[in-house]
Amino acid sequence: MSTKARVIIVGAGLAGMAAARSLTEHDVKVRIIDENPHPGGQLLRTIPAASRSTGLTREGPKRRGLALLSRLKSRRVEIHSQTQVVGSDGAGRVWVDSPRAPLQELSADRILLASGARETFLPFPGWTLPGVLSTGGAQLLIKGSGVLPAPEMVIAGSGPLPLALAREVLKYKGRITALLDESRLVDSLELLKLLPRQLPRLLQGIRLQGRLLRAGVLTRHQSRIIEARGDEQLAECTMAGLDSSGAPVPGSERTLRTPGLAVGCGLVPNIELGREMGCRAGYNQNKGGWVLLVSESQETSISGIYAAGEPTGIAGGNKALLEGEIAGLAIASSLKGRLSRKDRRRLARLRKRLKQELDFGAFLCRLARIPAAGYASIPKETIICRCEQIRLAEILESIHLGFSTMASVKKATRCGMGRCQGRTCAPILQEILMTHPDAASNGPAPLSVRSPVKPVALESLLEPKEGVR
Repeated sequence: MSTKARVIIVGAGLAGMAAARSLTEHDVKVRIIDENPHPGGQLLRTIPAASRSTGLTREGPKRRGLALLSRLKSRRVEIHSQTQVVGSDGAGRVWVDSPRAPLQELSADRILLASGARETFLPFPGWTLPGVLSTGGAQLLIKGSGVLPAPEMVIAGSGPLPLALAREVLKYKGRITALLDESRLVDSLELLKLLPRQLPRLLQGIRLQGRLLRAGVLTRHQSRIIEARGDEQLAECTMAGLDSSGAPVPGSERTLRTPGLAVGCGLVPNIELGREMGCRAGYNQNKGGWVLLVSESQETSISGIYAAGEPTGIAGGNKALLEGEIAGLAIASSLKGRLSRKDRRRLARLRKRLKQELDFGAFLCRLARIPAAGYASIPKETIICRCEQIRLAEILESIHLGFSTMASVKKATRCGMGRCQGRTCAPILQEILMTHPDAASNGPAPLSVRSPVKPVALESLLEPKEGVR
C-alpha cells in the first residue's frame, strides 16, 4: 500500500461509496479504508449474490448501494477491507492497522469520515448472559452467515432496528415469541406529519406489519424487557408494560421462555476518530446525540477533513447517500477547482433533498429515544460497563461523592476504561448523568478521545523481523 493518496475515505458504507463515485467521476484517485470483510456497510451486509434472491434489491437505499458497489468495482477503486484507522495527527496523516501488515502511516490531501454508527442500550439485570445480544449483532449474524442466533427469539427495544430484525428472522424461517416496542403506537403515527414525502417508507412499514401479523407476531407497544435469567445461558426473560412516563408498571410483569433475546435502543454516531483529529462536535438529541459539526459542504471544523453519513447525525440510508455525494462533489471542487454549472445545480438538488431526510432522521431519533424514567428504573445491581463489570450502584455512589461528570465518574469507577473504550457504556452513562438530580445541571459532555481510537494488537506496533512479512 502506497503512503500517499489524494483522498482517503474512512468507511465503505453508503456515504463512503457515494462520495467515492462522485470523486471518480471527476478523476480524483480515492482510497477507501473499511474494517468490515466486505464493502457496503451494515445495510449491504448480505452478500450481493444472495441479496437478489431474498428481495433485498427492492428497497431504495439498498438497491442504490448495490449499484454503487458495482460501479466502484468497475472503476477499480482502491478498497482496503478488514483495515481500520486507529488515529491521526490531525494534519492529513492517519495510522492504519490491518492483520496483513504492521501499523502504517498514510497521508492524503483530503479525508472523509464516513464511519457509521453503533447501537445503544437500556441495561437490565441479565443483559450480559450468553443468548442475549444486540439487534444489530443478530442481523450481522443472519445477513453475514445465514445463521439464526436461536430458533425462537424475543425481540425488544425502540426505533426501527427491532422491526428490521424481525423481518430477517422470519425470512430465515425463525420464530418470534414476542416483539416488544418501547414507544407508544401514536408515536409511530407521527410519520404521517411528514407525508407525502415519506409515503414510500410508510407503505414499507405497513407491508412489514402485515407480514408480521400473517406470521402470528403481534407487536406489543409500551413494553420492555426488565430482566433476563438463566444458568450460564439465557432461559427466560421478564417483560413489563410501561406507563406514560416510560417507567415499568408494577404488576404487569410476564415471564417469557426463550433461548434467544435481541435488544436495541437506537443508534449513536461513531465520531471518536473525528474528535481525535480535533473536529468540533455538538450534542443534538434529534440527530442521535454527539455528532460532528459540518458546513453545507460536509467539511468539519478542521480544513480538509469532511464527514458524511451517521457521524453527522442518524437519519437512515438515503441521508448517507446524499451527504456522501455532496461531500464527494465538495472535495472534488476543492481539489480540481470550480465545479461545472451542471454539478452546481446537482448540489442544490442534493441539499434540498437532504433537508427532507434530516426531518425523517429527527423522527427516527425521537422514536428510539428512551425517556428519563427508563434510566431511572434500572436496578442498582445492573452492570453498566460490561468490560470492567461496573454496576449502577458504584456509579450512583460516585455521583453521591461529587463525581458528577463523565470524565470524573470514569476516573472514580473505571467505567469506560475497558476494551470497547466506552463505546457501549458511555452513551448509557451520559443518560444516567443527565437524569440524575446531582449531575444533570452540568449538561452533556463526552469522554475524551486519544489514539488509538480502536484496540490495536501489540504485534502491530512492532517492526517486522528480517525476512518475515
